[in-house]
Amino acid sequence: MKTTEAEPAPAGGRSPVHRALKAVFLGLLVVGWLVAAGAGLRWMLAAEMTPKRTARAAPAWPADSDLRPAPSGASLLLFAHPHCPCAPAVLDELAWLLRQGAGLSARVVFVRPPGAPAEWEQTATWRRAAALPGVEVRADEGGREARRFGTTASGEVLVYTGGRLVFQGGLIGARGHHGGHAGARAVLARLAGGDRVVETPVFGCPLVEREEEREGGGAGWR
Repeated sequence: MKTTEAEPAPAGGRSPVHRALKAVFLGLLVVGWLVAAGAGLRWMLAAEMTPKRTARAAPAWPADSDLRPAPSGASLLLFAHPHCPCAPAVLDELAWLLRQGAGLSARVVFVRPPGAPAEWEQTATWRRAAALPGVEVRADEGGREARRFGTTASGEVLVYTGGRLVFQGGLIGARGHHGGHAGARAVLARLAGGDRVVETPVFGCPLVEREEEREGGGAGWR
């Protein structure tokens, strides 16, 4: 009786079936990674393009504010978190706006939360704001001014003329995005004429962690 010799094992000691299963497994891993990466990218884009919900700002300049409006022309207040990564882009847009010669009196108000260590607000963003020609920079101890004016988001801009609110919103079109000047152009358009409050989306961090969004100058804080 003639015996048959065993067939030689495939190169590498793996059968075709094993190699096929391995290829399928690797393919599933790649597909899973692509799906996860796509979901993460969509989440990042959504977060980047989603504006911060804000409270309704004070319609008139608060009488108890330590800040005083400009004696003539429009007064611009930019409230900012000194550690917000979007703040430099907002300052770039503010610089562009001021170069347009609209006669704005501008102040950047950096909120210093209760209990923050000494010089907590003295960041590179603070120094960048202080370097803007004609811009006054000050700290808002405990967020008192932000409460009075009803602002809750870093990068939120309020413009008052004659003590009345004419603009509330942001200057950038997405988180950390430079250029475009959509918000700044909206400010210029409102100063050129109109009788209503112009609002634009705000992209930035919360000014403080504890906030409650309600209407009424300052009522959004607790």
